[in-house]
Order: sequence, then structure tokens, then C-alpha cells
Amino acid sequence: MDNLDRSWMSLRRCSDKYISGVNDFLDKAFQRASKGNEILCPCKKCINRYWHYRNVVEDHLIVNGFVDGYNKWIFHG
Repeated sequence: MDNLDRSWMSLRRCSDKYISGVNDFLDKAFQRASKGNEILCPCKKCINRYWHYRNVVEDHLIVNGFVDGYNKWIFHG
């Protein structure tokens, strides 16, 4: 993915900036790395192993957060 500011990834998951960052991430991920209407979920529980729809991935990222160290989005464009 582009060299974007990813500082939002370390913010509290309930913050507006984090949620906005998640939605920007999902916009790009679904443009570049989707399989139909799903992407690999980069949350701490799925660890890029399971394909999910956007609303599920969004929920997972807000509830669980991103997998540790996922600053380089290798599975999402």
C-alpha cells in the first residue's frame, strides 16, 4: 500500500481517528486485495487466515485490533 500515515493504528480503538483509519484501510484493501466481497482479516484473532466481509472485518478491527506488527500491509495491497 501507499506510504500512508499509520499512526492511527496505535490509538485507542474507540477513538474517531482510529475508526476513520480503519475505514480508509478497508476502502483501499477492498479495492486492491479482495476476493469477491471478502478480504483476509488482519485482526489479532484471525491473523490474516480467514476471509470475511467488510462489516465483519471492521467489527473485528475495532473490537480486537490489528495483529501485532502489521504495519506493512502485505496482504492488503
